[in-house]
This record gives sequence, C-alpha cells and structure tokens, in this order.
Amino acid sequence: GKTGAFALPILQGLIDAPQAFFALVLSPTRELAIQIAEQFEALGAGIGARAAALVGGVDMVSQAVVLARRPHIVVGTPGRVIDLIERRALDLSQITHVVLDEADAMLNVGFEEDVETILEAVPTQRQTLLFSATMPAWVKKLTRKHLTNPALVDLVGDEQAGKLAETITALAVQVTPESRRSVLVDLLTVYCAGGKGIVFTQTKREADEVAAALALTLPCEALHGDIAQKGREAVLKHFRDGKFNALVAT
Repeated sequence: GKTGAFALPILQGLIDAPQAFFALVLSPTRELAIQIAEQFEALGAGIGARAAALVGGVDMVSQAVVLARRPHIVVGTPGRVIDLIERRALDLSQITHVVLDEADAMLNVGFEEDVETILEAVPTQRQTLLFSATMPAWVKKLTRKHLTNPALVDLVGDEQAGKLAETITALAVQVTPESRRSVLVDLLTVYCAGGKGIVFTQTKREADEVAAALALTLPCEALHGDIAQKGREAVLKHFRDGKFNALVAT
C-alpha cells in the first residue's frame, strides 16, 4: 500500500511527461529495493514503465548494462547508487521525483552521508517524498534542508504512540524466557492457522535458532543478512508462494 502511494502518482507523471531516469527511490535494504522495483513494473505494465533495482550483492557491470537501457525509475540502496554514480554509469541530472523510503532505517544502517550526497546530486527542481516510521533529528534535518514547503501526513502522532489499523489486533503474552519457543509454536498454530506469520528476532543467530526450533513442529525458514542474496530471494519467494507459513527474520 505504501509503495502504491508514491508509485501511482509517479507513474501518472510519467504518462504526462515520458522520459528516462524520471524518478529515484532510495531504500535502506536490498530486499525492499527489489520489491519496490517489481511493484513499479507491475503497476506500470500498461504504459511500459521500466524500473531498475540497484543493490549490493549484484555485479555492478550488469547493473551498468541495465542503466544503459535508460529505465524510467531507479530504485536502489544509497551505497550502490553512489557506486554507480562514481563509475559514471548513473546520471541523475534528469530526475524529477525522489522518494526516501524508510528514512529512519537508513540512519540506523549508516546511510546518512550517502543519502546527503545523492540529494546534492539531483536537480533542485524536483518533488521529494519522505517516508519514516519515526522522526529522529537527522530525518527532521533532511526535511528542512531538502524538502520545499512539505505537507506532513502524520499517522503516528506527536507522542509516537502509533496507530493500528482496525483490522489488526495486538496481543501481549508474558512468558518466561525458557518457555518462549514452546508458547510461540502454540501462538503460530492458533493465530496463523491457514495463514502466514512472521517472527522477528534481535540477532541473526537467534533467527537461526528460533527457526530451527520451530521447524521441528512447523514448516519454517530464517531470513537475515548472513544469507546470500539469492538465498534471501528464494526464501521470500517460498514464503510468498506458501511453501512454508512461518518466517523468522531480523
């Protein structure tokens, strides 16, 4: 839904003024960048929209070849976008729309400097959209420096207490550390019956351990940064296709 919120207006603009390198979308993670690029092409299939995903873990030469075909939308992680700019494979001089997706997450993974560098390289006459779950000082600084008369859409509130959709029910279950995994099996069995569930862990090691424990009872796989890019893509595809219903991830 969030991707559609910025993709559909950008695609409408592309219809009105078709050109290559129309929009740049920055994402904190490879998986999200790939997902956004896929959504752009799916939503823009009727107008022949071309999107390129620029992420680490993929050969830069092949990405330069994709850019030589002049896609309309470039979606990438800041580090890889910088790499391709420095190689002169990516020219941002014609960009008219910039999206910063999950801006606070970019801060958490150390992309502040790269984001600033990229925003200095795009034309000042552009529309900039910024999405962030929280508003730390760096994100507020970005809005002041790089957005012109921005409209604020706040779905969190001043206290950042968060708002849940009416279709979501929040449950808190207090358990001892020793019984967490057995209770987790029960929760997934009851509440994810016929559906899918995602379990978040703090560390990659814990993701592997929890996935291994759950797999004794439920079809389950782990997803984290130590798994190779192709492996992560395969895990996500199997999850989407329903080959397993419990995903344990950082």
